[in-house]
Amino acid sequence: MAIALGIATTRCSLTTSLDGLAGAEVADAGDAAFDAPIIEGGPAPDSSVEGGADGSVDGGDGGARFCASLVPAPMFCDDFDVEDSFARWGGMRLNAGGSVAYDQGASRSAPNSLLTIAPPNASAHGVGALQLSSASAVHRVRYAFDMRIDARDPQSAYAEASYIRFGGATGLYAFYMRLYGDLSSGTTFTTEAYLPDGGIPAHDMNVAAATFVDWMRVVVDLDLRTAPHVSITIDGALVRDMPLEPSLYPPALATVETGIGYGGTPSSGPWKLRYDNVTVDFEP
Repeated sequence: MAIALGIATTRCSLTTSLDGLAGAEVADAGDAAFDAPIIEGGPAPDSSVEGGADGSVDGGDGGARFCASLVPAPMFCDDFDVEDSFARWGGMRLNAGGSVAYDQGASRSAPNSLLTIAPPNASAHGVGALQLSSASAVHRVRYAFDMRIDARDPQSAYAEASYIRFGGATGLYAFYMRLYGDLSSGTTFTTEAYLPDGGIPAHDMNVAAATFVDWMRVVVDLDLRTAPHVSITIDGALVRDMPLEPSLYPPALATVETGIGYGGTPSSGPWKLRYDNVTVDFEP
C-alpha cells in the first residue's frame, strides 16, 4: 500500500561556513531557508502529539513493534508498521512530484519503512517529507532515525534531508543533512542561521563514513540550554559535538522533517531515501 502526493515550489539561499569543516563553500543551500509548511492532502495537525503521547504502535498481532518496545517511551515514535495515512504526523511537505509512502521493499524493523522520493526534474526542487512540530518554543530536540539511501542523482550534486527547522514561518535557523550524488563524498551535517540581512552563517561537518548504502542509525541532539550545541551519533558512536552561538540559536518553535527537504536541479534521476524507527523528543 502506498500514499503519495505532490505539488511544486522553488527555494534557494547562500551559505557561509563558520568552521570550514566541509571543505568548499556551498553556493546553493537549496530549501534551507524556511518557508511556511506546504501541506496539501496531508493529515490535519495532531494536537495530542506534544502532550506526551507514548508513541507506542500496536501491530495488531500481539507482537511488540519497535515503538512499543521502547522503555522509557519517547514523546513520539513511528516505525511505519501500521498504515494509518500518517495520521499522527502534523502534515507533509511535498513539491515537484515528491512523495512519501509506506513501503515493504526494505525495512529496519519489518514489515514497513517510509520511502521518500524526489523524482528527476529539469527546474523545480523536489521535496518529500513528513512534518512534526512542537506546540511551543523548545530548548532541546532529540531526533533519531534509521536511514538508507536507495537512489542518488549524480547530476544534481546533492540533496538535503532530515531537517530540524526552528522559528516557524520566520525561519530562524535549521539543522539538516547534505547527501551527495558522489558516494565518495560522504555526508555533511549542517546547522545554519538565517540573519535579517540575508546572511547565512553555517557550521558544517563532513563524515566520510556516513554513506548510507545500508541502514545507519542517526541520533541528533540539538540542545539550546546552558551551552548550546548539537551532537551527532551514528550507529552508537558520537561523531561530532558542535558548539553553537547563543545569539544565533535561541529557543524557538521546532519542526522535524523526516524525508527529503531539497532535491537539486536539474536532476537526471530520482533521490530515494528510506526511513524507519523515527523517534522525536521536544523539551521546553
